[in-house]
Amino acid sequence: MFRIISIVKFLSKHNLAFRGTNGRLFENNNGNFLGLIEMLADFDPIVQEHLRRITDDEIHHYYLGHTIQNELVLLLASTIKNEIIKNIEESFLGFLNVNDTTGQMIFAVLQNELKSLDLVIDNIRGQDNVKGLSLKPLSSTRWESRVESVKAIRFQISQIQEALLEISEIDNDSKIRSEAKSLATNELGDFEFLVVIVIWFEILYAVNLRNWFF
Repeated sequence: MFRIISIVKFLSKHNLAFRGTNGRLFENNNGNFLGLIEMLADFDPIVQEHLRRITDDEIHHYYLGHTIQNELVLLLASTIKNEIIKNIEESFLGFLNVNDTTGQMIFAVLQNELKSLDLVIDNIRGQDNVKGLSLKPLSSTRWESRVESVKAIRFQISQIQEALLEISEIDNDSKIRSEAKSLATNELGDFEFLVVIVIWFEILYAVNLRNWFF
C-alpha cells in the first residue's frame, strides 16, 4: 500500500493522468498508474509478488483499480487541505459555485465555506505585500487597466485607509473631510467589501491572463 500511495502522490504532484483506455495489467494503453506499478515490479520484489498473486488469481482485492485511486487522491487532498487550514496560509483550495455573482451572494457562499473549514472570520486579515501601486481610474474598455485599478486597492487597503483618515483630519474642505472619513471607516472597513475586492481582483487577473494567451 505504501508503494501505491507513493505512485498516487507522484502522479498528483505532476498533474499526470492516472488511467488510459485500458484498465488491465500488462496490456497496452493501461495508463500511467498501472504502467508505474508494472515498472516497480521489475525492481521491487514486494510489488512483483503482489502482481504474481493477481495474475495467478490467488487474491481478489488488488488495490489497483480506479476506485482505490480516487479514494487515495481524496484522502491526500483532504490531508493537505487540513494542513493548510492549520497553518492559515494564503493558498488556493478550490473553486466555489455561486447562483449569481452579486456581492451579497459571493459573500454568503464564502462565509459558509469559511465556517465549514472552522476558520473564524474575525481573525481574517489582509496582507500588504505589494508596495508602490498608484490608484487609477477604472477603465471601461481595457481589462489590463481594470486589473491594475483593482490591484492598487487589493494590496494597499490599509495605506489607503490611513491616507483617507489623514485627509479627514487636515483638509480645509468639510465635505472632503466627511467623504474621506466615510470611505475609510464604512466602505474600506466593511468586511463584505474586502472579500469582494479580493475575489474581483482574482477574476480580473485570470481574465487578463487568458486574454494574453489569446
